[in-house]
Amino acid sequence: MEVNIHSSGFKSLDTLIGGFVEGELVLIGGRPIAGVTQLLVNLAIAFSNKASVFYFTPNYLRSGIISRITSSLSQIPIDRFVQKDFTVKDTKRIAALHSSNAFNRIHVHDSDTDTLDVLKALQQTLIEEHKLKFIIIDDLQALCHSMLISRFIHELKRITEGFEVTVIVATELNQAIDTRRDKTPIMNDLPKCKLLEELSDKIILVDRPGYYTRAINKEGEIATNLMEIIVVKNISGETGTVHLRMDETHTSIVDPICAM
Repeated sequence: MEVNIHSSGFKSLDTLIGGFVEGELVLIGGRPIAGVTQLLVNLAIAFSNKASVFYFTPNYLRSGIISRITSSLSQIPIDRFVQKDFTVKDTKRIAALHSSNAFNRIHVHDSDTDTLDVLKALQQTLIEEHKLKFIIIDDLQALCHSMLISRFIHELKRITEGFEVTVIVATELNQAIDTRRDKTPIMNDLPKCKLLEELSDKIILVDRPGYYTRAINKEGEIATNLMEIIVVKNISGETGTVHLRMDETHTSIVDPICAM
């Protein structure tokens, strides 16, 4: 059976994990300051080069997600989207981008209703007609509503197996990490749900060590833009840690290996 693998857009991460395999359930965890949403946006952009992506987000974040995607693709500073202060050149660039294939392969959906009900209703349209290959759930706790996390994850796993779609789920890590001396995230920082660990094919923890002044660059300064990607489970490749660099001006993430 042929296995389809998609690049994350980051050479160092692909080398470690072997890329993202269609039909996998991937869990990505981090504290609010870690940059998980920024990572999800950049993954969606990378996947959209060859496949359609469905991005679920809480309703109050939808416009911000679209702005982040547009900023990263167009390299227009995100501040201009917040202030709605664009140059004529910016406006033309945004219009051209919004008609591009890559941009239109990312479907951003804000969910006030049960996320799984929406997914079930859209499965045939999105997966079969739009050749959907990726579903990204930004903020597990906000989008599973009153449903138990275990049932939510079980249903998502069923979707990955039934449609050969890769589902990436973001979750907050528990607050205990902020009280520890060593603030590097570990598996035990995930929400207390046994099925999260059992059903996930990949588990990735995101850390921003510069926030806790644990990362120093060559000049001896705190590296606030350093992002650590810690792969703690991977059934299709290796585990380990890679380092990426955050460009918060354009909400992009850069692989230092490719930037050299």
